[in-house]
Amino acid sequence: MVTVYPLISLYGNTITSSVNVESLSFNVKTWIRAFRNASLAVGAKTEFYNINQAVGETLLFTNVDRILSAQGTLNLNTFNQNYFPTSGNLLFIQTEFANTYWAVASRS
Repeated sequence: MVTVYPLISLYGNTITSSVNVESLSFNVKTWIRAFRNASLAVGAKTEFYNINQAVGETLLFTNVDRILSAQGTLNLNTFNQNYFPTSGNLLFIQTEFANTYWAVASRS
C-alpha cells in the first residue's frame, strides 16, 4: 500500500518549504493454531519512506529510508458464541520490535 503525505511549511501566508513523503509497507505473518481457541503469529514488516523536496514528485524513490521490524501476535478467544457471548474472554496481544541496525538509509 502506497500512502502519500504532502507536508507544507507556512510562515504567515508564505510557503517556506514543501516536502512530499511517500510510505510503502509490506507485512507478512505466519499463523499457527495451537488449540481450538488459541493462535500465534510471527512475521516481519518492512516500510519504505521516500522524501522528495517538491510536492508532486511521486514514486521516484530517490531518497529511500527502510525500516524492518519483527512482529508477534497472540490471539485467545474463549467466548461461548461469536455474536452476543454470555461467557468467556478475548485476549489479543500484538508486539513489534525494530532495531537501528535493521534500518537502511540510502541517499542519492
